[in-house]
Amino acid sequence: MELVKVVRKDGEDFDCATWLHKARELPKEAFKGEVERHLTGKETEAWEIIYFKLYKSQLPVVEKALETAGLMLGTDKSRGRESSRNCRPDAWNR
Repeated sequence: MELVKVVRKDGEDFDCATWLHKARELPKEAFKGEVERHLTGKETEAWEIIYFKLYKSQLPVVEKALETAGLMLGTDKSRGRESSRNCRPDAWNR
């Protein structure tokens, strides 16, 4: 099924030998990742949804921890916040 996606995207430019080799040699999940990378141009990573129970009193601490981790990792949200901070006129004189 994954190869069909690649064929549809590439059309006449589909490189059959390369993709069949990848399909044979790579583990199933690695091949799916390779197809996803080819289709979107983005790196993908395996993920899993997890559930856990929190008390309402714990939410501010967890939110702050996630925000801090995002800042450390450079998420889009943190980069946007940083760039908006740098674009303020009062920040130009720093």
